[in-house]
Amino acid sequence: MTRESDFHQPHDALFRAAFGVPERAAELARAVLPPDVVDAVDWAGLTAVDGSFVDAELRRQQSDLLFEARVRGRSALVYLLLEHKSRGERFAALQVLRYVIRIWERHRASEPAAPYLPPVLPLVLHHGERRWSAPCALVDLVGPPGLPRGLLALQPQFHLLLEDLAADDRTVPGSLGPASLLTLLHLREIGRRRDTAALLLSWREIFRAAGAVPGNEQLLRQLVSYVAGVSQDDHRRVNAAYRELYEENRGAGMLLIDQWREEGRKLGRQEGRQEGRQEGRQEGRVEGQRATLRIQLEQRFGPLSGAIEDRLRTAAADALETWTIRVLTAASADDVFA
Repeated sequence: MTRESDFHQPHDALFRAAFGVPERAAELARAVLPPDVVDAVDWAGLTAVDGSFVDAELRRQQSDLLFEARVRGRSALVYLLLEHKSRGERFAALQVLRYVIRIWERHRASEPAAPYLPPVLPLVLHHGERRWSAPCALVDLVGPPGLPRGLLALQPQFHLLLEDLAADDRTVPGSLGPASLLTLLHLREIGRRRDTAALLLSWREIFRAAGAVPGNEQLLRQLVSYVAGVSQDDHRRVNAAYRELYEENRGAGMLLIDQWREEGRKLGRQEGRQEGRQEGRQEGRVEGQRATLRIQLEQRFGPLSGAIEDRLRTAAADALETWTIRVLTAASADDVFA
């Protein structure tokens, strides 16, 4: 089940749930990396790397999915850095370079005699509403325009590998497995289109294929949590779509409908807390108005009778407002409540 904090950061939670698994990270990398790189890396040996060495400031900027794999026939390690963005950030290349520098610094600290730095594959997945417009090359951030080429050639050379799902001419890679494919489709489409129910039903075959693979259960639940946090469609239409998927495929469909019910209960609890806070603030304002009116009455007319105290204690906000105005000109306490 998802953590409540994931409800407020659905993009991060889904990205991690899907591609924090080495097998799916390898799928994504093989689908988008250059062929010569794909052929050189031993993807079966891809393993997750602890990213806790990254400083606290940088960890707030990065998704922190880091893996390592060996190059066939070589002792070098290839680090695959997966970073997702829901919107383009002008200095993204600099942010990721800082992460690469941390990787190299850790390598130098742990293997000071190593003659080379391990290569890093900085892969950025963009799924925002608009296509990526930020520079992918670090040198493009150096300016102002018109600097001599010789000066630009002396600047650090670093380039992001960008997979921009928001580009109009870019489609989700079809070579992915069903679980990874569903993830990219959700990231690309759910937030951009209102007809979530129609989208879910158009992916019914992919849902069926993903549900047939053992180990995909948690990701299927995470996909539903993502829909609950991002979709702009009417929840009744989405519920009907999940129910139709359930009727077609009791295996994966049962997971989907159960998680959708849980998301509804979670949303209900959140709305209940929000309503409770709103009611509490309203009650606080009424009590403050009641206390102010009591002070005004006592200052003008002396101690209050039991009958007036009772009326003050049970009065609604609109009555208190009316009496607060009357007390300014009334000749007696009874006139205020007449």
